[in-house]
Amino acid sequence: MAAIIRRVELVPPYNEHLVHDVGALQIGIGVTALLALLPIDAPTVFLRGFLLGASLHAADHVVDRHLGGHSEDVIGLGLLAVLAALGLAFHVRRQATLRRPNRRDGRSQQ
Repeated sequence: MAAIIRRVELVPPYNEHLVHDVGALQIGIGVTALLALLPIDAPTVFLRGFLLGASLHAADHVVDRHLGGHSEDVIGLGLLAVLAALGLAFHVRRQATLRRPNRRDGRSQQ
């Protein structure tokens, strides 16, 4: 990754914030790919990867606020991360409810 950044630095105009955005995207995609190897359902994989990527992207905008941009960017990206967290929480709760055994016959509700 450092070699790629050094090459990007040579291409004018160099944009430090863009490199950080690309890094957040790559981390989110990489973690999503690794999560896909685990025996968990696809919505959980997607929501966890998206939550991480959106959170890193929002944090990137906070850290790089001295480089320019709009203050609304942090709010919008933060809201995306919050929505992803809420979606993940609701999905995990729903999955737990579906797997809970039925009190009458001991079978799950699926």
